[in-house]
Amino acid sequence: MNRTRKNKEVFSMNNEIKFHKAKPNTPSDNDVKLIRGMFPEFEYNYIKELLKKNNLNKESTIEELLSERFIQQNLSQKDIKRNSKLLEIYS
Repeated sequence: MNRTRKNKEVFSMNNEIKFHKAKPNTPSDNDVKLIRGMFPEFEYNYIKELLKKNNLNKESTIEELLSERFIQQNLSQKDIKRNSKLLEIYS
């Protein structure tokens, strides 16, 4: 609602305040399905939790899943134990 007073614009408060919707805290089903299509070996709920953990950032979630996939495919359980022992020694 604009009113003119002596050739000057006077704005009501509604014109000056912008209301923004808050971002949802839960990822959309489409985002989870999209990522699940790339990583079928991970469960739906696990991907959903990772998205929440990464503040709904799909790129960060995909990077994390890629690193987990790499670890699962290339390292045996013995390798993981040996590497964690080495990390403890050097920490």
